[in-house]
Amino acid sequence: MNIDQYIEIYHRTDVDGLNDAVGTLEGEHHTEVLKSLEARGFDIMWRSEGGKGTAGVVVRGPDEKLGFSH
Repeated sequence: MNIDQYIEIYHRTDVDGLNDAVGTLEGEHHTEVLKSLEARGFDIMWRSEGGKGTAGVVVRGPDEKLGFSH
């Protein structure tokens, strides 16, 4: 999927739905998608995953930061 498809998932569902979709990704692809979402205004909670690479979850979308909700 491209980044726009992940953003569409967020708009159709919510942060939980987006995390479900991103959570199926592994390794570097998971990290790159989260970095792209972060660059587009999403808040990401980063964590180290077993000392091998970086993982994380979406905490809040750009709409929520502005006080809007789904």
